Amino acid sequence: MIIPQPLRKGDTIGVFSPSSPLSKDDLNKGKALLEVQGYKVFIHPQNFIDHGRLAGTDEEKIDAFHALIQNPDINCILCARGGTGALSLLPHIDYELIKKNPKAIVGFSDVTVLLNTITYKTGLVTFHGPMLKAITEDDTSLKAWQDCLEGTSIKETYNFFSLGQHLEILQSGKAHEPIYGGNLTVLLALLTAQPDMAQCFEGSILLIEDVGELDYRFDRSLTALFQNPSIQKISGLIVGVTRFETDNENTASYPRNLSKMIKKVISDRGLNIPAVMNAPFTHDYPHQTIPIGMVLAFNANKDTHLLTV
Repeated sequence: MIIPQPLRKGDTIGVFSPSSPLSKDDLNKGKALLEVQGYKVFIHPQNFIDHGRLAGTDEEKIDAFHALIQNPDINCILCARGGTGALSLLPHIDYELIKKNPKAIVGFSDVTVLLNTITYKTGLVTFHGPMLKAITEDDTSLKAWQDCLEGTSIKETYNFFSLGQHLEILQSGKAHEPIYGGNLTVLLALLTAQPDMAQCFEGSILLIEDVGELDYRFDRSLTALFQNPSIQKISGLIVGVTRFETDNENTASYPRNLSKMIKKVISDRGLNIPAVMNAPFTHDYPHQTIPIGMVLAFNANKDTHLLTV
């Protein structure tokens, strides 16, 4: 496992867009906020390319990413936003280049594919956390982001209660394993595109979250994910705050109960693992930053819900 150097005031954060484009105003807003926090910010020109739903071609995006990776003046790579398009970058990533130039890589949502793949193939701990646009939306999330990347909390405790969330225990228990995961829909796409990636989830503590899905589609995705033999070997499950879309035609006849969905899929597989839901690492706020690939102790019981190093 390679833990990147902690971020320090005066360090330079490089921004690139692996998925969809972020507006110039939002790029500048995020840059200004980070500069106020004491960091230098380099917004790669690729961020300003707009190919409709994509922030450039695969070649333009991967060139930007590799340029930031090998630039010794860049201390951290922060994704501008999610959206769609990151999956197509996987065949083009130079993993050896990342191993030789390890640095923090931060994102979530569509960036789930990059975080998990890079960590699995290089051993570099990456960070599931707010991106450039998201850090401007919530001060608590920004503080948690800084604490993690600056090393304040990465060596201490992740207490989800400290961010004001009410966790629900689905199954009590403890686990001490690497943590992987992210967006449910994106994880399914990753396992379809690169089936060998399933191995990284065996024995892990699994994070899943989603947003904007109809409840029955989430249920279908959850069921499909747990059909995978590697997923059936996880050691713990942490489900994030999940907001469903409303479907007037089907909602009335379909129980929109997330805990029932999760309990059923766990029970169907006979998994005796710690499991909680409503954890704050999602598209809602506050948003905790979590180190992907780090071995963490997960303790789910009535008194405490902690992730500790």
